Amino acid sequence: MAEKNLVIDLKFKTMTHIKYCFLICFLNTSFIYAQNDTIRKTFYPNGNPSELSVKVDEKYEKTIYYHESGGILSEGLKKDQFKVGSWKHYYESGKLKAVGSFKRSYNPEKCFKKYPNPKHGKWIYYSEQGSIILKVWYKNGHTKKLIKYDENHKVIERYRNHWWNKWDHDSLSPI
Repeated sequence: MAEKNLVIDLKFKTMTHIKYCFLICFLNTSFIYAQNDTIRKTFYPNGNPSELSVKVDEKYEKTIYYHESGGILSEGLKKDQFKVGSWKHYYESGKLKAVGSFKRSYNPEKCFKKYPNPKHGKWIYYSEQGSIILKVWYKNGHTKKLIKYDENHKVIERYRNHWWNKWDHDSLSPI
């Protein structure tokens, strides 16, 4: 009878030691990542990831945002918590939705307070089927030119925003 109690007591102590070792290893690993700030991950309440950021170098981090269902929502680079450079956006199905660039505004007086991290340059928007439905050219967050396409990639409408902020609409003349 004493042998059974000894065996049960040893098993309990062994399991307790394993749990403590696991906990200590986990805390040490978390501490190392927290010190280096190389990986940051946040989650939705359902347990799926909402954001994953991996430090690329001293200035930039590669960031991936996720749909609540688990698919990728968008991915690109961030600098000082702002989106910079080329970004890709996806539908929940995983198909490409848009590709474009962000420009980091270093002078808030020049750039409107509404756009501290504006879209800049050419953005291409796709339908769920993969065809181009819209091309937009931005300058510091403001739309400068826009071309809409139908499902056969035929131009439907064209717009251009002139310096006096009036829109020209002409579906026939080239821009």
